[in-house]
Amino acid sequence: MAPTVTVVIPVFNRPAQVDRAIRSVLAQTYQDFEIVVIDDGSTDATTAVVAAFEDPRITLIRHERNRGGSAARNTGIRAGTAPYIAFLDSDDEWLPTKLERQLEVFGRSGDQLGLVYTGADRVEADGTVQRHIPRAIANLQSRGVRVVPHGITLSLGGAEPVDRSRVKRLAAVAKHLNAPLVSEHIAFVRAGGLEAGHLLPIARTRASLDVLVENVKIAQDLLPVPLALENISALFDWPGAELSEAEFLAAVFDRTGALMLLDLANVHANAKNLGGDPTVLLDSLPLHRLAYVHVGGGEERDGVYHDTHAHPVPAEAFALVEELASRTDVPGFMLERDEDFPSDAETNRELDAISSAVERGSQRRSERGAVSHGVNA
Repeated sequence: MAPTVTVVIPVFNRPAQVDRAIRSVLAQTYQDFEIVVIDDGSTDATTAVVAAFEDPRITLIRHERNRGGSAARNTGIRAGTAPYIAFLDSDDEWLPTKLERQLEVFGRSGDQLGLVYTGADRVEADGTVQRHIPRAIANLQSRGVRVVPHGITLSLGGAEPVDRSRVKRLAAVAKHLNAPLVSEHIAFVRAGGLEAGHLLPIARTRASLDVLVENVKIAQDLLPVPLALENISALFDWPGAELSEAEFLAAVFDRTGALMLLDLANVHANAKNLGGDPTVLLDSLPLHRLAYVHVGGGEERDGVYHDTHAHPVPAEAFALVEELASRTDVPGFMLERDEDFPSDAETNRELDAISSAVERGSQRRSERGAVSHGVNA
């Protein structure tokens, strides 16, 4: 029976490094793999080092002359028997959960996903780790853009205690990016060892609130920067709710002291799908805890609004931007788009629409203040 993953390792004259690379694969938490090592014409002890491994999952193929890394990888691809291919350079090593976590992503995403990649850390000769910042993020930071790590898998609303190792990884990213804060969702994504692959709403009961608050406090203790919590969109409500959405959210922020990442597109989605007046929700939230605001697009299918981050922002979301700006001074807005990216012109139109809505809302707030001042006088 064929394995699930073929690990392709091209190597040329790196006996010590390829030994470590192979051992890092053998140490994976996911073990259904084969390793194809292509010795690209080495002239030193590389071949002997690879051949010394007695694991039957390792296949050694030798090029009689050095043909280059691309040719060696192609040889490995042709020799592989698994449906998934993973590439590992001979001077690199994998963290133990690398394959497991990538396959989890494939499992959640179905046939539409063809590639899962990872970041990388640079390990110096003395063992110190220099974490790599992707070039696109580094370019943004050089222009003064603040980068906020945004979590999606802490599952703060899950019945199980929050996974401290996940929080610590998020903390490390925040430190590395010199982030002013980190954010996560008021949701759960796993239960009983199963991953939902989606942000699921929390039952709005007092017991669920207690669990969420406890998990948030654990995360806050482990994080080096403030934590902002985001409201999610939901396609359904759990039965037996003891609190309204506004009451539940207000209680979370009151009991944890967390900052608020307010997603206005999600506010619109919930009003559309579940009913209720979105402006009443805005009036019930502790807006003084506002960290920043998300605005994203979606589409309606069969009478249900889906927050996709892949479609234009609806007029109702822009209207909520104005409503929010009429109530408080907003620290900042972020336009969310995860796929099907539009032209620069369309993106700029949506950014301009947000700015215009903020100006209208701010003007309304100023006018109310002027009227109030006149009455007091």
